[in-house]
This record gives sequence, C-alpha cells and structure tokens, in this order.
Amino acid sequence: MELVAHPQSSRPKFFRVQFVVRTLVLLNFVTNLATIILIHMFTLMCKDLGLPNCPYIAKGHTEDEVVSMMLEHAMFTHPERIKEMMVTMTEEDVQEMMRDKIRREI
Repeated sequence: MELVAHPQSSRPKFFRVQFVVRTLVLLNFVTNLATIILIHMFTLMCKDLGLPNCPYIAKGHTEDEVVSMMLEHAMFTHPERIKEMMVTMTEEDVQEMMRDKIRREI
C-alpha cells in the first residue's frame, strides 16, 4: 500500500501561513462589523418630542433610520401634532429637531 501526501501539505509553508493570516483578518473585520452593528444604537422617544403620553421609541442603527421611523409613526399616530409643527417649520427643520434629540446608546 502506497501512502499519498495530502494535497495541501505539498503546498509551500508560505501559502498556508498566508491563508491563515487572511482568515484571521477576515474574522477580525467581521467581528468589528458585528460590534458596530450590535452595540451602537440610536433612539428617539415621542416623549422627547413633547408627547408625554406616547410610549413609542424609535430605535435604529443610523440617525436617518430613527428619524424615518419617528416621522412615519408621527404621521399616522399624531397627525394633528405634525400639522401644528408644519405651520412654523419645514420638513427639514422637523428632521433636524428630531436629530438633535436622538440619543446614542452603547
């Protein structure tokens, strides 16, 4: 019976080390990305916008996501409040006011 070497063992050591290094770099990147996505959250509560009886909290990974969620909620749940705000403010002003009240959680 003849023993045959495993195909990877015939590769030069440099290529095996290079593979390990690339794998570790990729794992580090994925770990860092997961940390950013899972740890950093932005929140905005209706209470912060002057509606003390509303328990709604918009949570997201970006400020834009949170503002979009809050605007959608406000348009359907508090249309009268949005109409009042639009009398004196533009939509951009409303979004900027919301951004100023967003909290970043870690």
